[in-house]
Formats: sequence, C-alpha cells, structure tokens
Amino acid sequence: MRFRTLLFFISAAAVTIPCLVMGWFQYTAVEREFAEDDRTRAEISLLVSERLEAKVDNAVSLVTAAAEILKSEEGVPTEKLNQILEELRKASPDILNMHFDNPSAVSMAFSPQKNKHGESNIGVSHKERSHWQNPHVLDGLSVSSLVQAVGASDRKIVNITKPVYSNGRFVGLAVAALDLEQIAAQVLKGFATDAYQIGIFGRNGEVIFSSGKSVPLHNLTIEERTHRSFTFSNAEYYGYVRPLAVTDWSVGVFSRTVDRKAVLVQLFIRNVFVWLATFLTAIVIGFLASISVVRAVEKLTRQMTAARILPDKSERIKSPRELVQLQRTYGRMQERLITAQNRLKELNFSLEEKVKKQVQTIQRHEALLTSLFSDMKEGIVLFNEKLEMRFCNPSAVRLLNLSEEEAKKRFLALVKEMHQSRDKHLFIQSQGFDLELRMFESGAKDVFCVFVRDATSELQIDRLKDELIGIAAHELKTPLAGVRMAAECLSKTVQDPESKETAAELLESADEMKSMISRWLDVAKLQTGSYEIHPEFCLIKPMIRKALKHFSGFKDFECSLEISPDAAAANVDKQAFMQIVQNLLSNAYKYRKEGGVCRVKIQTRKSGDFLELKVEDEGIGLPESAIDKIFDRFYQVRMDPARKIGGTGLGLYITKELVLLHKGKITVASTLGEGTVFTLELPALPTETEKGKDE
Repeated sequence: MRFRTLLFFISAAAVTIPCLVMGWFQYTAVEREFAEDDRTRAEISLLVSERLEAKVDNAVSLVTAAAEILKSEEGVPTEKLNQILEELRKASPDILNMHFDNPSAVSMAFSPQKNKHGESNIGVSHKERSHWQNPHVLDGLSVSSLVQAVGASDRKIVNITKPVYSNGRFVGLAVAALDLEQIAAQVLKGFATDAYQIGIFGRNGEVIFSSGKSVPLHNLTIEERTHRSFTFSNAEYYGYVRPLAVTDWSVGVFSRTVDRKAVLVQLFIRNVFVWLATFLTAIVIGFLASISVVRAVEKLTRQMTAARILPDKSERIKSPRELVQLQRTYGRMQERLITAQNRLKELNFSLEEKVKKQVQTIQRHEALLTSLFSDMKEGIVLFNEKLEMRFCNPSAVRLLNLSEEEAKKRFLALVKEMHQSRDKHLFIQSQGFDLELRMFESGAKDVFCVFVRDATSELQIDRLKDELIGIAAHELKTPLAGVRMAAECLSKTVQDPESKETAAELLESADEMKSMISRWLDVAKLQTGSYEIHPEFCLIKPMIRKALKHFSGFKDFECSLEISPDAAAANVDKQAFMQIVQNLLSNAYKYRKEGGVCRVKIQTRKSGDFLELKVEDEGIGLPESAIDKIFDRFYQVRMDPARKIGGTGLGLYITKELVLLHKGKITVASTLGEGTVFTLELPALPTETEKGKDE
C-alpha cells in the first residue's frame, strides 16, 4: 500500500471516529432534552393537579360542613345561617360565595348577603341556575363546569353543590361558588407559564381555565381534552393530560410543537458537513505534509536500488529527521553488508577448494575399497537405510552361483530376513556349498553390510567333531560304568579313611564324567534331530522341587518359589523340564558372587496360552557382549581369570534347544554386578495335535 493511500485511510479514521463520537453525544443530548421536556410536563401536571385537588377538596369539605349545619340547624333564623356561612366563607378565600337554597330553589341564607350593586342575595330564585339542573345527585356531591355568575357576582365560577336530607326528606342545597381564576393564580404560582401553557378541562372537555394563549386549547377535540394520563402531540403542540381525583376535571400541560424528527435530521446534516469539512481539511494538510516524506522516501529508494553506501547530491535527505537518520543507518548497514559479502566470497572459494580435495580423497578411497572388495574371496554387499542395494562385489555373486540380477534379488530377500532377526547371522546352502552370512550395521543405521563366506569346510569339521563326540560318549559309557562300580565297591570295603576319601573322590569324578557324557549325547541328538520329547499336562511345582534336590546339600544355595494359582501346570516333557530347571539353577550357582550365597527366585504366571517361568538370581551378572552368545555351544563367560568356573558350556545351549522343542521361547536380561533373569515361555495347555494323539 502506498504511503499517501495509507495516510488517506489514517486521516479518514482520525476524523471519522471523533465525529461519530461527537454525533452520538449530541444525539443522546437531544434525546435527553426531549425526555426532560416530557418529564417536566408530567411533573407540572402532577403538581398542578395536587394543588388544585387540595383547593377543591378544601372547598368540598366546607360545603359538606355547611350541609351538615343546615341539616342540624333546620328551622333556625336566617340571620344565624347567614352568620354561619360568613364564617365558613372566610375560612377559605378561594370561595367567592356560599348560600343555602330551600326545596323551592329560593336562597334562604347567603354570604355575602348583598351583591356589588347593593341588592340582597336572599330570597332570590335560583331555579334556572346551573346548580339546580340536577339537584338530586346520586353520590351526594357535584362540581359544575365553568359558569358565568349571575346576581351575586359577574365572574366565571364553579359551583360545588351538596343536597341536604333530613330523615329522608329533601331540605335544600348547600352551594359554594369557587373563584377559579383566583385558585388558578395560586396554583400556578412559581411555574414557568411562558414556556408551558396549563389548562383545566371540564367533564365534557370544555376549557375551564387556560394560563395563556400560545396554545389554542379551544381547538382541541373532545377526545384530546378528556384523554386521561396520556402524552400526545399534533401538528401544533405537545401535551400531557391527567385527571383529578376529587372531580371529573382534567389538568393539561402544553407547549408548542417541536419537530423532533426534523431536529435529529438537522443534527445529522450538520454533523455530516462538519465531518466532511474536517476530513477535507485533514486530507489537504496530510497531503501537504506528505510531500516532503514521499520525496525523502523516493531518494532513499534510489540509493538502496543503486546499493550505494553514500548518497549522491540528488539523493541526500534533509528532512524529516527520522528519515535522515534512516539513510545514515542504511549506509552503515550497506557498508557492513558489502564487507560481509566479500568475506563470504572468500569463505566460499576456500570451502570449494576443501570440498574438491575432500571429494578427490573420497573418490580415491572409494576406488581403493572397490578394488579391495572386488579382489576379496569373500562376498561384500552394501545396503542403505531403505534396504536398497548400493554395492555387490563379484565374489558375492560367484558364491551364490547365480546371475547378477538373480543374486541381487536373493541378497535382498536374505538381508530382509537377517534385518528382522536378533543375531543378524544366517547359514544357507547353495549348489552343495554351505554359506555363512553376517550383517553389520553402521552407528547411524544408515548403511548395512552383509559379509558372505564359504563355510563348507568348517561345518564339515563341526559335523565330524559332533560325530566324534557322540562316538566317544557311547564308547566311554561302558568303561565309566565299570569304574563307578569299582569305586562304589572300594568305598564300601576299605576301612582306611584315606582310602575311603580317595574312593569318594573317584565316585564323584565318575558322576561328573557321566553327566558330561550325557550332555554330549544330548547335544548329538539335538544336532541330528533325534532327541524326542513326550509332553504331558502336569504340575510343575513337584518337578521344580525334584530338580532342587540336587542342591539340597549346598549351604550357600537358597531358592524361593512363587507359583501363581493360574500358572501351576504346563504341557511339558517331565525329564526335559527338570533338566531345563536344573541347568538354569546350576548356571546361577556357578556364577554366584564369590564368597556369597546364591539366592534364586523362581516365579510363574499365566501369559495367554503360555506359562511364563522366570528364574532370577543375584549373581555377578553378564556383560552386554555376552548376552548374544550365551546360548552358543561351548561358550563360557570368562570375567575373572583368577576364578575357575567349571563346565563344558553346553548347559544353556541344551536348555534353549529343549525350550524350542516345546515350541516355546527363552530370553535373558542381565545387569552386570546385580544378577541375571532368564524368562521362559512354555505351552500351558496341550496342542490340538497332542490332544488327537491322546484320543
């Protein structure tokens, strides 16, 4: 957005918002004035009504008192009645005259007794007067509308009439004439009658009194004048009318009409003109003020486009001060930027030279390694983290005896298989040869190397060695039985303690030799696949206790059992299971802490369709490097050269193979210096095949 456009919007906002706020305040002020005017009319109407009601109520009270006197003083002389009326009239200056009329409508007492012409007011017939139009009113009291007095006065009056009855007989009328102009003058005292016109209306809407002539009350319709407690307006005036409680009169407060809608429209138009004038003034002032800013920005833009550190004569900014400072700051930044760019060019050139040398070195090393790998008799295959083949030397293809494409597919399948295995080690046969494959990972696991070699001769040697061990074990069993029998006879027949000890040692050595031969035979059977097991559903606790009898004489051996009720039986071969437990206990005893007690804990729990057996010891533990080899044949952990640990290294190998024969699983976890935990999973229930055989 351009600067002047932005300035236009800012000026519009700066002018519009205050004008809107000012207009709103003016509008609310006018509305408050209108509301205040209505409230004032209502208050004036209320006060006038209350004062007028008080005056009329006082007059009604005096008339009622006069009626009671006439009733009680029936038959008294006229002079006394005149005196009573005179006293009552003096009690209220608003009463112009009071008189008693007999049933014939002739005045029999009057105050004042004479009119302004000196004529007597007593004995005058009032039959045609307004207060005799309806003498027998139902509610006992009537207030007339405005009438012209005749005889006693020539002023306009309002008559308050009270009929008098004695024992059901009509006695006459008690009448009081009110001077309405005098009452109105007293009632309206203190009100601003120049701003508001006050009117009093009779029962038929006639104007009884008006405080002025600014509003022609005679033009009001009957409905308007008799409307009760209502604010109304027409084309000429506003008004508020309310009734009186003691009479059927109404009091109205009126003022000249003010066109409120026109006032609001004029206010709106005036504010629009003010806003427009202010806005145009702000735009002009802003435009004049922006000229110097725009020119300064254009100069700075030309300098920045040319990337000059110092501006030329036509680009030098003189005002405003902030842009002068900005131009200086830009010059310093541009100078530092040029220096940094030059330095960056030098670094890039140096880096390019180093990268070029490094690439050349890598290329030489790659050529050397390629030459080395190509000349190796062993196969080398490299894969990336996505298991995509990146290199394969000729020996790897030759060992598989396949075409290059077929060899790549074969290696891809083998590396996926080894990638999922734990030991990353595999033996395969190809064209009558035994090949060994090992996979190695880089530290970042982004390169996988598969090493392939011909292991045919080594495996043949292993098979010959296994055959030799099996033959030797079979051949040694017969002479070993004779040696053991001779040792038993010797221990029973000799009496010399030294000879007995020698016979016992010979017997112990024969038992150890027998155990070793048994292990060799088991290994041979496991290697050839001739080892057979006969699983049956049985309790495991008795078998564990039977295996523990071998250690019953060892004082430095302790074992605790925690057999879960839902894991108390398993589908296993009894002899094989006892051999598994005995091998694990023997391993724990051999690798106990030197000079300490061997503590072993055996736990069982149900895990799906399998029984989970844990054998945990507190021995010396295993290093991480030994965990992957612990189940290999003839492997023994050697941590302390000074400590001699016996055995052949076949116990855990046999244990693993027996577990696998049960279609189970065995894992090991160890912490060096704290102990080792072997976890076995064995079938808890007979398989479907075994159930079919039993049936």
